Amino acid sequence: MNTADAARLSLQDGQLVIAYNERGEVAYQLKVTDKVPAGVVVAEGVWWLEHTVSRRSSNTLTAQRLTDSGKGSTFYDVKVNIRASEELVDQC
Repeated sequence: MNTADAARLSLQDGQLVIAYNERGEVAYQLKVTDKVPAGVVVAEGVWWLEHTVSRRSSNTLTAQRLTDSGKGSTFYDVKVNIRASEELVDQC
């Protein structure tokens, strides 16, 4: 998450946060950096569920529909909100 966005939301680097939308919610350990544009969050990598913070992956937040052409996944861009979590980070 961008530094300005984190400051606006009173979030700190390393803090446990929840990304959520109408499809569900997923916990992440926050990394704050100016390498990410303001208004954007990035969830890098494809993790096995046992290596995630909340035993849920980014797929929880994406649509299950397939593309019209090629029948591929539609997980490229997803709108989410971010809030602080009350839980502690589960180090896997």
